Amino acid sequence: MQTLYKYIQSNLFPLTKKVFLPRINIMGVSFINATMQGAIRGIKAKVKNKEKTNIYFINADTLNKTYSIPSLESILGKASCVFPDGSGVKMGCKMMRTPLKENLNGTDMFPFICQMAEEEKLKVFFYGAKDGVALKMKEKLLKDFPSLEIVGVANGYDLHDNEVINMINHSKADIVFVAKGAPLQEEWIHTHSYRIAAPIVIGVGGLFDFYSGNVSRAPLWMRKAGIEWVYRFMLEPQRMFYRYIIGNPLFLMRMYLWNKKQKTKRLKKYYELKNIKEVNSYLPTMSFMTYSLYPLLKRILDVVSVFIAMLFLSPLMLGVVILIKLESKGAAFFHHKRVGRNGKVFNMYKFRSMVENAEVLKESLMGMNESKDGVIFKIKSDPRITKVGKFIRKWSIDELPQLFNVLRGDMSLVGPRPPLPSEVEGYTSDDLKRLHVAPGITCYWQISGRSEIPFKQQVDLDKKYISTCSLWTDIKILFATVPAVLAGKGAY
Repeated sequence: MQTLYKYIQSNLFPLTKKVFLPRINIMGVSFINATMQGAIRGIKAKVKNKEKTNIYFINADTLNKTYSIPSLESILGKASCVFPDGSGVKMGCKMMRTPLKENLNGTDMFPFICQMAEEEKLKVFFYGAKDGVALKMKEKLLKDFPSLEIVGVANGYDLHDNEVINMINHSKADIVFVAKGAPLQEEWIHTHSYRIAAPIVIGVGGLFDFYSGNVSRAPLWMRKAGIEWVYRFMLEPQRMFYRYIIGNPLFLMRMYLWNKKQKTKRLKKYYELKNIKEVNSYLPTMSFMTYSLYPLLKRILDVVSVFIAMLFLSPLMLGVVILIKLESKGAAFFHHKRVGRNGKVFNMYKFRSMVENAEVLKESLMGMNESKDGVIFKIKSDPRITKVGKFIRKWSIDELPQLFNVLRGDMSLVGPRPPLPSEVEGYTSDDLKRLHVAPGITCYWQISGRSEIPFKQQVDLDKKYISTCSLWTDIKILFATVPAVLAGKGAY
């Protein structure tokens, strides 16, 4: 019975306040934490039951705007159906130690809604974007969903609100998509939806531009890695500068402080329930401002530095991809399992510097391991390394794809190097201390000789970093990494 309840709660829930919903609250906005399939089933239940529902999506930019636009804060704060959109919200959930089931952005959800509407013979209406954009999207949609009933299209500039509402009601639409951008679409939906007969009204931002092909989306691998915002910035750097370069770190700062404030409130409530009389004198020392800001500042340093680095290094990275493909068969990128903070396993990315079957050949070379401690596997003249691989290893160019790991949050710029799972199996309890923090691209032993340093000394240097880490320490290590790389000492 309990298993059935969890299944219904996670996947088959109707989007209504009458039933308990799996929700997460960020900065005063409560959103539904569900899978894509569960969300579609919920929307289907609503439209079939003719239950009036306004659907909104929140991302880091939208939540930033709630600080300066009271009406947007009020609309989203009181909305019954809000979905999470973007890596910023996902990172916020990580701060709260509440995992996000799935990124439910409107652009990814749109084809699923269209498929559901086609199967259930529901009518849809598109309102928003510039003249001709929605019409272009309609033509494309009918190729993918030939039976979809698109009963109306209206641009978001030329028509009066009353005209649009009359068009929607006359069309007898079941689902209305509104693409006017935040906060205009949220305010429009909140103000006029009670006059619209359609049970479902959805705010979808720039979806029409994406789906019509006017604006290209990031490659699938970038979307899966949670760095679609990098692609959008590269397309429109001037328009997106404040939203991403200023807005993303600002959101992280606000999220961090808000989360600490909630923890303090919960602690106060706990002490009050326990009838501890000293709670009022004790709590001032636990103000959220007294918590260390280092983790947040470190993350901001990572994101900003990586983004700037990728802008300058992208031509070099493209050139390396071409050289690798010209020299040998196989993919230009290589990834393998590494162990991160607290034992979490993730895929670490590198440029491929070895032959395609390097992992298979490793077993036959174990007797040639030159690592003094035997825990890690290193050979100076490794026969598996290609000519291009030898060059990019010498100058640490093969490590550049790990910048994507940093953006994903698997790694940091500075921290102990992430070990292989097989290496961790040989760790002593003392060695495991290096897994207490997020792994990094560089750290003390990378600027002190790299592979020439014995494993035990590497662990000691990593423990030194863990016990003394600070933002200033990270900055000093980053600056010291540049001459260490140029010297090429211990790089093989």
